[in-house]
Amino acid sequence: MRCKAIILLMMFLLMGFTEAMAVGEAAAPSLIISPSARAWGLGQSYVAIADDATAMYWNPGGLGFLEGSHISLTHSQLIPMLADDVYYESLNFAYNMENIGTLGINAIYLTYGKWWETTPAGEQVEEHTSYEFAIGGYYALRLDDNNSLGVGLKITRVFLAPATAQTGFVEGAGWSFAADFGFLGKVGDRFSYGVALQNLGPDMSFVSKDESAPLPRTVRGGIAVKPFLSDTYSSIISVEVTKALIGLDEIYTEGNFSAVNRDATLNTGLEVMIANFVAPRLGYIYDHDGKIEGFTFGFGIRAPIGGGLDFDYASVPKAEELGRESKFSINYKL
Repeated sequence: MRCKAIILLMMFLLMGFTEAMAVGEAAAPSLIISPSARAWGLGQSYVAIADDATAMYWNPGGLGFLEGSHISLTHSQLIPMLADDVYYESLNFAYNMENIGTLGINAIYLTYGKWWETTPAGEQVEEHTSYEFAIGGYYALRLDDNNSLGVGLKITRVFLAPATAQTGFVEGAGWSFAADFGFLGKVGDRFSYGVALQNLGPDMSFVSKDESAPLPRTVRGGIAVKPFLSDTYSSIISVEVTKALIGLDEIYTEGNFSAVNRDATLNTGLEVMIANFVAPRLGYIYDHDGKIEGFTFGFGIRAPIGGGLDFDYASVPKAEELGRESKFSINYKL
């Protein structure tokens, strides 16, 4: 089996397990694999909440409301039923500077696992690992007591296969950069709304400029309501709509408005915080294009360490015939 066939197989698997819309048409799917098991427990309806360091992904505007320092770690085994070496890691750190704003930095790593390069005769030559990584810097400014704006800039690299003399296969790798924008508004203590634009940047080229793919450009918007709010008991209900913007450039270059005529994803969730200690969660995802539909569920446990140490877990549906995936994350406020 040639290297090219192996790469095509990996990309096929990637289209199956990723939780983003129309990912098969976009490069760098690591940019739309979302962090935070809490957000997943809420059915991915988090753009109007975004109250921890993972706001850098969900809505950079949420960073403006943070106080002190926040750190978040997320781990996901993406297709454990097929390969245990295909996983996703996310690290986010945010630091608020009074009267200046909030700075954030994040790092993402996605590995497709190990594979063997073989000759046309089927002889194994060398073992390789295909992966993606991205690094981003963010800034958010709280405009007043109820409104905050955020922006981020990141670079990403995708490495699928090296250039090899044995098989004559050229390097399959590319890089690009992208910007994120977000706004989070609040009405009192019980209602919030948010909107975010993600991954606005140039297409990524791999073998040549003629063989490029767009970044997974996305817009998301939503609301969140807190029906009950007290020192010992609170609840959140959130709703979010997400739309892929892949193909947007074809409107200008070819006048093809149908290029972005894809179904939006609907996400909703419910969280109940009990005694500021445990938080059961239930959510629902409807993603027609990604063929993902079903309930999410999970919980969080808060330890009284520092400003709060949260351990979160979520079980989420995957595409058809791929079962469910478990997600784990840790959030700490210094």
